[in-house]
Amino acid sequence: MLKTNVVRLREWKLSAIAWFLISLPGCSLIGDSSNDVKRLDNAGYDVTTGIFSTDPMTIKLDDQNLPAALKDATYDELVAWRTANTQINFDEILQLRSKNLTPADLTLWRGDVSDASYFYNRAYSPWLLIEYTNLNFSIRDALIWRNVGFSEPDFADQLSAKSAFEWRQAGFSPDLAREYANMNIAGEWIGPTEATALESAKSSKVNIDGWEILVLSDIKPDEIKQYQEFGLDPETAYAMLEANILPALMDDIKKNCRAFRWIDISADSPFDSKGTCYAYAGRVLQIIDQTTVLAEDGLGNTAKLSFSGSNAPANGTLIVARLIVGTGPYSYVAILGNRETIPSAKVLVL
Repeated sequence: MLKTNVVRLREWKLSAIAWFLISLPGCSLIGDSSNDVKRLDNAGYDVTTGIFSTDPMTIKLDDQNLPAALKDATYDELVAWRTANTQINFDEILQLRSKNLTPADLTLWRGDVSDASYFYNRAYSPWLLIEYTNLNFSIRDALIWRNVGFSEPDFADQLSAKSAFEWRQAGFSPDLAREYANMNIAGEWIGPTEATALESAKSSKVNIDGWEILVLSDIKPDEIKQYQEFGLDPETAYAMLEANILPALMDDIKKNCRAFRWIDISADSPFDSKGTCYAYAGRVLQIIDQTTVLAEDGLGNTAKLSFSGSNAPANGTLIVARLIVGTGPYSYVAILGNRETIPSAKVLVL
């Protein structure tokens, strides 16, 4: 009676373990029950306690099904692989093991054997995948954006997954987004909003190369074209904008100036300044007549200024003129008796 119970217990234990093991893809306990029992006996199976002294998965379950390269795999490892991917087979396990990937790695790749292997070859880190997939990127799209440079770990970085999401939302391709994201204008990095403005300006057929800072200052392409046609360089135009000279005084400039230079008039030769326009800042040094003064800038350079239609300001008065036009050289005899030649100009707009 006891023997019968032991046999039944032995058969029940075998059946339960066999069904558990064959639930692992690629694993099976095949053959007659005596061979299965022999395998269990070889594992040190105690029928009275149901305990193995040897890990059951280390048994040669089936020499035909278990690859030789997996004969060192433990039960826990194979179960871990199956937990990461319920459909994984021995060949896939071998493929991942050959890359030193673990079941934990496969879990990070959400159980996708192809992706885990594919991205491993490109040193693609799982944390970045998680950032991208949390932003509704497919894994393949994430790789494309990562490969063009959106791979920084800081979520606030201009080359992060979050940045890639914002560029994609704005309709930019990965390559174009990367080009703009690397652009720094006046100390500021370009984002999707600024890039959209630049792309719109380009579509106007106005050459904005070098003029991007004006576009980002909300200057329309047609205005930029006027500045270009007048011969202004981007730096001068931007400085004039900052000084509120452009575009407000563009008509005055066109009417009165053959050119505009963003320098002090004294920096040019008095003989070259005629017809050229400048901005000016200085103080009245001496009144010559009702409408004319000698003025001195912050560097001590002297110029004669005429105020058309108004009286000259008093000595010591600060003059800030947004627009003056050179009228050529002016010569006078200084107190010490020497003759001085300085530039002269007419004040157009204070």
